[in-house]
Amino acid sequence: MYMRSTVFHLDISLNTTLPGKPYEDLPGPILLDGLLQSFLLGTIVNQAFKYLMDYRDDSWKKRAFVIGVIGLSILQTILEDYKVWRALILHRQWSTSRIEWSDLFLNGCICWLCEGFYIRRGWKMMGGNNLVLALLSTLSIVIMAANLYLAIAMGIAFHSLEATNDVGQSFGHDYRPNFRHTKFWKDPHS
Repeated sequence: MYMRSTVFHLDISLNTTLPGKPYEDLPGPILLDGLLQSFLLGTIVNQAFKYLMDYRDDSWKKRAFVIGVIGLSILQTILEDYKVWRALILHRQWSTSRIEWSDLFLNGCICWLCEGFYIRRGWKMMGGNNLVLALLSTLSIVIMAANLYLAIAMGIAFHSLEATNDVGQSFGHDYRPNFRHTKFWKDPHS
């Protein structure tokens, strides 16, 4: 039996070239995003209220953590409602906003805090196994670093859009990492 070998290339580039402008003329998805975010905030606040009432014997650190995550969720909902207002009332694209990067970054921060909580819980369930703590903490730090990198890259890439209103012009620079010359990197310019 004959088997053909295949060479795989791993492309880990942050390709920031777009064929054109994002299609933001439909108000439906933006409005649905704002409505779902606001509705689900009510669910999150309801769960937080039940937690604060039912688990009064938890430490002040854990209660402060929950209040902090709820505060970030409220801030995220305010940001989503601002996005709806900007797009539907002012008729301006979200990609031209100076704070468009904060959408991704705030969501990543909330997820990172929740990951940290589950890492601590998993560490306790494994009997204080430091290997589990080290592996999961390293993965969590890498995820947060990627979140920070993407937020900064978005902020830089979309920075010039306020004046031009053209997404294609903002991606004239190459924001890929510097390790493109490894054998796994497939350079689209070559």
